[in-house]
Amino acid sequence: MATDHHESGSTAPRFSRLLREPLLHFLLIGALVFAVYGQRPASPVTAAGTIEITPEQVDRLAGQFESVWRRPPTADETAVLVEGFVREEVYYREALALGLDRDDTVIRRRLHLKMEFIGDAAADAMTPDDDALQAFLDANPDRFLAPERVSFRQVFLGGDDPAATLALLRAGADPAELGRGGLLPETMDDAVATTVDGTFGSGFFAAISSLEPGGWQGPILSAYGPHLVRLDAFIPAAAPALADIRERVEGDWRQQEAERLRKASYETLRARYDVIMPEPETPG
Repeated sequence: MATDHHESGSTAPRFSRLLREPLLHFLLIGALVFAVYGQRPASPVTAAGTIEITPEQVDRLAGQFESVWRRPPTADETAVLVEGFVREEVYYREALALGLDRDDTVIRRRLHLKMEFIGDAAADAMTPDDDALQAFLDANPDRFLAPERVSFRQVFLGGDDPAATLALLRAGADPAELGRGGLLPETMDDAVATTVDGTFGSGFFAAISSLEPGGWQGPILSAYGPHLVRLDAFIPAAAPALADIRERVEGDWRQQEAERLRKASYETLRARYDVIMPEPETPG
């Protein structure tokens, strides 16, 4: 609960406590609202002021209609749209005047989010230079690390003799003419662990990435059975250059800046309030 209290040293303690009572505030505000609304004219639009419908607003309403119905609205439909907007505006203003936005969890959360969006917009407007992005990349290497990759060829043995098939492959036999074929790919190029393990089963990437590149080896077990594998290339994980992932780095940098500005904004706003917490309950 946030309170703004300025007490005079000469004010009696009991009277000061009474002035800070939320119930008294509620009763005074309620009496004021009823007094004001008891004097209000019958027309809510007149009492709330002028509602001006601009051509831009009409175009926006027509654009919303067209995005749903895939055609522009007719003149009568436009009039209905405008009147609906006026109706919404009238009720919106009247609800605010009555204080119906207070103590509503949904409205509180939406306003909370809108306040945070204001801070996010400030981060979106910032334009980082290459030095700032490079510093961000250097401070977060794991976030942008390019994963390990492999290129290989495999022969699925099925029930074939591993030693005999391996000898044929090392002697120059065509891999396509050996093994049991099946639906598994014979080759995979520049593939990451998730792709390899998603095809051959968990652990297959780790097994083949530990091989020496260049020759046929095995058997290597997959979820389907034994394979003979020729590892053609293994590319270790590495941090890419900023130029290759600049857009991604800038996006993450903006997200971090938005979070930083959001936190700083909240701390600044919170400092304007005296937050009084309830006394902890004494056991028993």
